[in-house]
Amino acid sequence: MSFSRRQLERLIDEIRQGDVPLDELDAAILKRWRDDEQAIDALKDILAGAENTNGTIKVSDVVAFIQLVLTIRFYAAKTDRSSAKTVKFHREIKRLLPRARSLLARAFRKGCISPEDAAKRMTDLKQINVDSPQPPIRSSRSGSRIRTLLMRELSAAVHEGVGAWMDPEVAAITNMVLECEIHSEQVRNTRRG
Repeated sequence: MSFSRRQLERLIDEIRQGDVPLDELDAAILKRWRDDEQAIDALKDILAGAENTNGTIKVSDVVAFIQLVLTIRFYAAKTDRSSAKTVKFHREIKRLLPRARSLLARAFRKGCISPEDAAKRMTDLKQINVDSPQPPIRSSRSGSRIRTLLMRELSAAVHEGVGAWMDPEVAAITNMVLECEIHSEQVRNTRRG
């Protein structure tokens, strides 16, 4: 079933007023999506591509895709916030670990702890991994981390469902979701890089 612009706008309104509670940010995104012609056209193009690849698209498929976009945005924002905290935490560990080792050695030399206890604590300190893997996107200049995460995940999801890279459509939806200016070249570079 091909969807017209008016049908998609009505469907987005139904999702906004439906049984599933939305937070303010998701409701605002759905309102922008309904009012943004480029985002509606991008959704139509993605649905048409999915219909060519997978057969008939039902209303539940459209609702699932819109909810997927909202979920990807939520997890991209959550990952963005936690990445900064993780980097700060690892810096703090790197800074404090040498001091902890020297304090342990000093306590052992002064006889404040037994050799067995010193060996156990030193083993525990050696097991702390200061060279843990970096976050998926290290930098976040002007909110670039959340944009990169959203573009990468949305592009992969669209490719999996459609079987083709739809960079202009992903850019249009990313523009609408994050209220920023993204071009299809940026989406292509993000998924490649």
